[in-house]
Amino acid sequence: MSAEAAVPHGSENVCGGPGAGDPFIPEAILGYRILGLAPRSGGEGDLFIAQGTDNQQFAVKIYRRTAGESIGTARVLAELSKDRLLVPLERGEWHGRLVEVTPYLADGSLAELIKKGPLPSSEVRRLLIQITEALEQLHRAGIQHRDLKPTNILIRRSEPLEIVLADFGSAAVTSETVLTGGHGTLFYSAPESLTGIYSQASDYWSLGIILLEALTGNLMPAIWRSDRSLPYRIIQGKVPIPESVPKRWYSLLKGLLERDHYRRWRAAEIRSWLDRQKGEHLPPASRKPRPILISVLIAGLVLGGIGGVRLAMIAERESRPAVVQRAEPDRQVNGQVSPSTVIRRQQTTITAAHIRAWMVNSITVAAWLLAVGCILIGIAHVLGGVPHGSGAILLGLLIGLVAYYLPQFLG
Repeated sequence: MSAEAAVPHGSENVCGGPGAGDPFIPEAILGYRILGLAPRSGGEGDLFIAQGTDNQQFAVKIYRRTAGESIGTARVLAELSKDRLLVPLERGEWHGRLVEVTPYLADGSLAELIKKGPLPSSEVRRLLIQITEALEQLHRAGIQHRDLKPTNILIRRSEPLEIVLADFGSAAVTSETVLTGGHGTLFYSAPESLTGIYSQASDYWSLGIILLEALTGNLMPAIWRSDRSLPYRIIQGKVPIPESVPKRWYSLLKGLLERDHYRRWRAAEIRSWLDRQKGEHLPPASRKPRPILISVLIAGLVLGGIGGVRLAMIAERESRPAVVQRAEPDRQVNGQVSPSTVIRRQQTTITAAHIRAWMVNSITVAAWLLAVGCILIGIAHVLGGVPHGSGAILLGLLIGLVAYYLPQFLG
């Protein structure tokens, strides 16, 4: 059934026009009777509350762009699970503009919930799990949401909190990891998206901002108006985390708000963080032993340095006889040469050998310190939930292997 057929000529209650600033208030769209304009209409289009033939309420959104722009996305979305996604029930065209029909959720959006104040950590945790599940499902299907924000996260049920992702007007289906082109809402845009680059990791940046809002009870637009320097700090990847945020959330927020989108946390790191937080109702115990961890790091560096010096001294001691043996034949073969000349030659040879041994020792000690440092930093990262910690450990082992054989190669 076409949109034009659903709206007989002259049956529209027109408050504007297809290109006017105010939205149309038609009597019907795609066979759904329009009850009125919904309170959460956004910049992407106009949202109406509508009624179907069975008197059930629906949300009808008219986008401010043509219907042909999201056909690929619609086809992929239709095949996905509806547990965490508010997938359109029907799509059509009205005056050349894209129309989507979805179930109407009367409890509103996450933005309205955040305006009431900070959410308890238990609810933020549920929020994190459900949004991550939704993003995983989208990303597996090759869809990037590109406009994740509280107004696009609708509440299906309040007790316990259950949400769904909605409004896929900016979403794109792609087999590429990185897209170019500007999309999304500025307040929730990742630094790379402000330069026209967008990836799946950009959705996780938006998730980090949303969690920060949920934990503080302050929406980003309000913070932005009171802090004019915030846009520049976001571009630099320096989003401030208020002291009111529980400390246990710091590592997660820093991981999600990492400026480098290649290093930014995604679903795997989030699941790992959640596993470490299971059953905890207080800030994690890792806060108290932190001085112990620092002490272990320092002790490890000191012991590594001592070990490196010890090995270097052994290498130097083993190299001394070779210097004498190389100097002795000079004295025996050149018997005609004066003793003073022989002594000078021996002293020059021994001095050069000592300098070489000192350089070998210095390089060996530096390599051992670097190896131990990489290993300890890697262990600290793994314990702290920071990604790529295992890579630092492997790098440290490789450097240690090189340091072990270095005196033999250079001696």
